[in-house]
Amino acid sequence: LSRASPQAYRFDPDNRWWRRVWQIQMALLEDSRGKYFLGLPSIDPPLDVLSTMRSASGLCTDIIDHPDDVHEMLAHLTEVRHWLNEQIYPPLLEVQGGIVAGGWGRGRVVPLQCDFSAMISSKHFREFAMPELTTLANWGDRSWYHLDGPGALQHLPTILEIEKVKFVEWRPGAGAPDGLYWQDVWQTIRAAGRGMQMSVPYDQVEEVIKAWGPKGLFVITSAPGEEA
Repeated sequence: LSRASPQAYRFDPDNRWWRRVWQIQMALLEDSRGKYFLGLPSIDPPLDVLSTMRSASGLCTDIIDHPDDVHEMLAHLTEVRHWLNEQIYPPLLEVQGGIVAGGWGRGRVVPLQCDFSAMISSKHFREFAMPELTTLANWGDRSWYHLDGPGALQHLPTILEIEKVKFVEWRPGAGAPDGLYWQDVWQTIRAAGRGMQMSVPYDQVEEVIKAWGPKGLFVITSAPGEEA
């Protein structure tokens, strides 16, 4: 990479931060038995991890100037993610029978995302993001995709090529329109035979369901009071 070789970035499974996360996860899982569901710890996918390490602007430059190094790092981070999954999933499945990730699902449910995708072209998304997303999706039984912001919408048709992505969580982002404004997004997802999860203002829920139908639509909402 532009300021250090890829060999400088390697995951140490004995590092204290991972050990701390693991200890907290196991303590919560033991406490949760018969009382509540425990979700996955927050672990970003490889390209987003690399964006955090390099900064978004730094990674954009790396993709142009050092693409081979970026591919090498993403391959390593994908292996790390598989290793983490193999640690985290079995205890959760033993206790809960499924995974909580945007909702409960039976078996190995894999949440996918790539917030960095809003920074790159469709060509670079296909080259740098799709291999890791497809590999991670195929590791699991089914997946859902967290699509965040209008800048990432250009990648939706490509994301829907991943067979194991069963539904898309669409987050328009702060300041963006909501509800029925995203009819085209819903139609694209529905045409691919997938479901969609989105937040809808409480006073638009009935209108959205009447317009789109309830099949495959997972609505999240809140209201100021019981009567509303």
